[in-house]
Amino acid sequence: MFKNLLEDLLNYIKTRTFVLGVICAVMIGILVHRLFDLQIINGEDYLNTFTYRIQKDTEIESPRGTIYDVNGVPLAYNKLSYSITLEDSTLLTDNQTKNTMIAKLVNFVESTGNTLIYDIPLQMDEEGNMSFSAGEGTVLRFKKDVYSSETLTDEQKNATAEDVYQYMRGKKFFNLDESYTDEEALKILSVRFDLWMKRYEKYLSVTVANDVNDQLVAAVEENADVLPGVSVKQDYTRVYADSKYFSNITGYIGSISEDELAEYKEQGNDSYSLNDQIGKAGAESYFESKLKGTKGSQKLYVNSLGSVLEVAEKTDPVPGEDVYLSIDAELQKTAYDKIEERIAGILLTYMSDKTTKTDSDVMIPIKEFYYALIDNNVISLDHLSASDADNQEKTFWNNYKNYESDTSSSMEDKMGTALKDLNDEYKSYLMMAYNMLKDREILNTGNLDDNDETLSEWNAGNISFNDLIEYAITKDIVNISSLNLSSDYLNTEEIYNALLSYVKEELPLYEGFEKKAIYYMLQNDYISGADICLLLYSQNVLEKDDDYEKLLSGDMSAYNFMYTKIYNLEITPDMLALPPCSGSYVVTDVNTGKVKALVSYPGYDANQINNVKYYSSLINNESSPLYNRATQQTLAPGSTFKPISAIAGLEEGVIDEDTWITDNVTYTKVEPHANCWDSSGHGTINVEQAIEYSCNYFFYEVGYRLGSNNNTTELSDSKGLTLLAKYASMFGLDSVSGLELPETTPKISDESVVRSAIGQATHNYTAAELTRYVTAIANSGNLYQLSILDKITDSEGNVLEENQPKLTSKIELKQSTWDIVHRGMYKVCNESSYRSKMGNLEVTLAGKSGTAQVSETLPNHGLFIGYAPYEKPEVAATLIIPNGHGSSNVLDLYADLMCYYFNVPYNNSSDEEGESTTARTANIPAQDIRAD
Repeated sequence: MFKNLLEDLLNYIKTRTFVLGVICAVMIGILVHRLFDLQIINGEDYLNTFTYRIQKDTEIESPRGTIYDVNGVPLAYNKLSYSITLEDSTLLTDNQTKNTMIAKLVNFVESTGNTLIYDIPLQMDEEGNMSFSAGEGTVLRFKKDVYSSETLTDEQKNATAEDVYQYMRGKKFFNLDESYTDEEALKILSVRFDLWMKRYEKYLSVTVANDVNDQLVAAVEENADVLPGVSVKQDYTRVYADSKYFSNITGYIGSISEDELAEYKEQGNDSYSLNDQIGKAGAESYFESKLKGTKGSQKLYVNSLGSVLEVAEKTDPVPGEDVYLSIDAELQKTAYDKIEERIAGILLTYMSDKTTKTDSDVMIPIKEFYYALIDNNVISLDHLSASDADNQEKTFWNNYKNYESDTSSSMEDKMGTALKDLNDEYKSYLMMAYNMLKDREILNTGNLDDNDETLSEWNAGNISFNDLIEYAITKDIVNISSLNLSSDYLNTEEIYNALLSYVKEELPLYEGFEKKAIYYMLQNDYISGADICLLLYSQNVLEKDDDYEKLLSGDMSAYNFMYTKIYNLEITPDMLALPPCSGSYVVTDVNTGKVKALVSYPGYDANQINNVKYYSSLINNESSPLYNRATQQTLAPGSTFKPISAIAGLEEGVIDEDTWITDNVTYTKVEPHANCWDSSGHGTINVEQAIEYSCNYFFYEVGYRLGSNNNTTELSDSKGLTLLAKYASMFGLDSVSGLELPETTPKISDESVVRSAIGQATHNYTAAELTRYVTAIANSGNLYQLSILDKITDSEGNVLEENQPKLTSKIELKQSTWDIVHRGMYKVCNESSYRSKMGNLEVTLAGKSGTAQVSETLPNHGLFIGYAPYEKPEVAATLIIPNGHGSSNVLDLYADLMCYYFNVPYNNSSDEEGESTTARTANIPAQDIRAD
């Protein structure tokens, strides 16, 4: 039996089953031993050394190319810096933990003196009122993103800023509890929203703060355990050197929007992502494809906290190309400063110690200067009632509240008086109340007939506010649901009383009322100019100095204070936004069309453009610093157009160099009659002298002859305008100049050939377009496309592209026509009454002045176009000061700028020869000649 068992056992051992069983047993034994080793013998050591690893593919940003001036001076460059980024972390699983962590991060950012990137279009004033901080298109896109729908309901489309804020804060979205203040919540929402917008792009981070200091870097690294997903990233910060001088040229970069990203993808460009910065304006935008470079990439392994364990693969980025502009930085800066100094000087020339003005008075009452500090938001009205307001601010605010209370009480009595019988103050309040009711759709006047008699009587000022309200109620155009009344069933008297109560309560809160009331407080001497000026120190617009003590004690009058501060450029024209407050200057190389200076005053600091508060201040600045005056502001050219009229007359044969016309001052061939600018007349003159003296009468006759077949037929404006347009087009005035910047399309006049011939009627051109035209005159017919580009190089300095002159056309005129126009423009500067300001210089100038009338209430524009040297032109230039009280205020400035370019002294310089000054002051123009 034993033998049989042994044989069976031996036979079994020989089977495959046994062999497999042994193998399995050995493997199980090894596994058990390994598990015992891992769990029991070395378990604690392995636990301590275990590292969670995850693969992460990331992009490496390419350094953006540098923008240089023509001499290699950097205008926009990169500075190596650190930024704080955040990506979604698996360790944060719900809204509460995410909100708590982001609140800590925000606190770290701000407590270390850094600035949080805040880029949702919601803002809150100091009284806690929410509003949108962007245009309609941006807000609509924002709402679509918030509500996650491309098709918004009416309720969503009409949602107020408060509605959107409450939705984002609520349980359906980010669920911020009541422990956060509104101010704290907005910052958390901004970060949460940016991260949420990247929810479909795994591991794509958002930047929370740029260019941060070492203190924040240390804080983030030391607290990494409570800041999952937060990283310190070595980055590049874009820096704009001397930005106010060049911002209209360089533009700026900013975060790419969803619409911009979609547009790039439609063009087949997939290299951008939502975390990218792109050129938003100016050269940064136009040369985006050159400056951008090519991103690199890397494959990383990171731990659960996001720390890099290993770089597995890496492809280095390719830096962007460098753009060299044709702009001369020193010329640009000097011209900008000199324009600001002259505008300040013009303001002081027309500053009056009178308190009121008439429509025909060109002087500006001093109270307008005081009020401008309020109206243009130099002084913050919100801060007057802030918790940290100083005593001066509190006193001012208390005075305002008292005045507001008195006004509200008096207004109830004024509501029964016809508008035309009220003073300007109460008339403006009641018109504001009417507009408020319309804006808030409480008063639906759109439902009335366009010819409604009562509405017409109101607009004419013949009835009272009460009369209008009573009529509106009878016509059932009052939306009582907006009044939040306890019942929808009210009789006429109850609706009437409810409306009046609503106006009394809401009008002081309506946008613009505070400023309006302060204006009349000042006019009525309820407050003084000194009260307003002292607020400049309270709000740190000015640093306290001796003038502060003198103003406070009464040793210096408010008038002298304002004069001094404007003269010393501590208060600049753009801060006041009184006419004039702007200017432009364009210089070209007449042989290439390349632009050497493109000045737009005022400018802005592109380094701060992504700061919401700063950007808002630019938007609300009445001097419009974001508006490129040189390329976008069109205005009538005035007499600078007369050389074209002369060319048209000479080439069409309606005049020649021997044509003599007597200036009779009043031109009676057209109705209404037109007058020459000089009431004494210019006598009997030829075309050269007509250009020299800028004789309106002569050019009225030229225009008339162009439209009447040289006086052989009745005047045809259409025929004459067609001929003028023919020659204006030859000089490029029918199209933009070709600059690599946004430009406004010009307009050649289409009304009244007689008035069009002197540059009035409906002509409208930018400074750049006028410069293109005078460049073609200077070089006798080469019409170039203007350009700000000199060359493009790679990051090593190798030239990739030399910008060659682009000749649009060759203007073919008789040589005698060129000679006449050139001699006439020479005489303007060297033989006319202007010679004391523009003649006898080491460089010979030729040019043409222009004074363009705007309206009866605003000062005339001042323009000058020209070129130099007259003998062999090198550069052409246009100088414009809108509302600058005519061309007489720009003549010497133009000559001074030309002398600076050619490095020769200007005889009329306000500085003593050999004396250098460091402090800039206003340049007050001498009022010793008349000019047109």
